[in-house]
Amino acid sequence: FAKKYYINNVPWWFFPFFMFYSYSLAWLFQFYFFVVRQTSTITFDGKHHLTAVPNTILCYWHQFVPIFPVVFHSLPRFVLMAHPYWYMNPILIIAKKSGVEHLILGSSGSRGKEGADELIQLLTKGYSTFMTPDGPEGPPLILKNGILHIAERSNISITPIRFTCTPK
Repeated sequence: FAKKYYINNVPWWFFPFFMFYSYSLAWLFQFYFFVVRQTSTITFDGKHHLTAVPNTILCYWHQFVPIFPVVFHSLPRFVLMAHPYWYMNPILIIAKKSGVEHLILGSSGSRGKEGADELIQLLTKGYSTFMTPDGPEGPPLILKNGILHIAERSNISITPIRFTCTPK
């Protein structure tokens, strides 16, 4: 069921639950991010590279996904390419609230090539993005070719970043 329906084809009978799930989980995540920001010291390695280029592809391992919105809670001129599956909608809601201007539905196995082409077009127009080169399905900490393909075709640099989070 989880990979049968996409964000844009949820059946009518599932739609009320889908909306409740999406906004409830988005709110809980936002609350979690706020609490972490207030109670933690976050170290962000690579931040100085962000001012060196007008736009970039931020690159971090998938294991750091939960901390990314804590550090980047405002993302103007950013575009996000994400899985199109229905269960990803809370993440897309959070991205929109954070200022992401364009959401592209696509990932390897589900509109990946089309999504990458859309992303490349937006990167060449001055937008930035963030990607996990190992992807959600792994293997963890092993680079996949997608990020390299997108960087090469758009002629945009990859900026590796890393986060650490410790209690205050």
